[in-house]
Amino acid sequence: MISDIWGLTEALEQLCSRVSIDHKILDPYLGEKMNFESEEAAYQYFMREGGVDNYYSFVNKYIRAQDHKCNVVGFSVGATVAWMLACRDSSAFIEQTACFYGSRVRHFLDERPGKNVDFFLADEEPSLNISDFSRNLSKIPLVNVHQTLFPHGFMNRYSSNFSADAYDRYCDWLRVWLQNRPKWATK
Repeated sequence: MISDIWGLTEALEQLCSRVSIDHKILDPYLGEKMNFESEEAAYQYFMREGGVDNYYSFVNKYIRAQDHKCNVVGFSVGATVAWMLACRDSSAFIEQTACFYGSRVRHFLDERPGKNVDFFLADEEPSLNISDFSRNLSKIPLVNVHQTLFPHGFMNRYSSNFSADAYDRYCDWLRVWLQNRPKWATK
């Protein structure tokens, strides 16, 4: 599980425990709970600490050090990192990828995943036209686009856009998705 800018939170730990017994949470703050007071504070800190490039480097190194293939799930900026992993040499270390509302992927649409990616779009994003983004993603081989009816952050209890209905629906989806992995990937 690759966190959003909030990093390791109790809510993310609960989500992970709900969908999988066997999981590892990767976050941009190396496991330190930051307890940000606002999304803006989390964003500013994330950018000061190196942003997407540093986060990708950290997660890429972790994925490559595993002795088995991993299923990767990313949320928001974590979804962007998951996309980058799926599209680069790291894809050899990944079984499958799920990206939740990774709007920054719009900057990486020229890259192509080497493995299946399930991509969950928010119903709208202030930074882009969702219809165009969805259409562009849908044209990319191995990408399965899921258009949701929920706003960016619907899986994060700390987000003002959290949706209990969406959370329940997509936790159930993730549980099934993770159970379909090969037995050798459960190590």
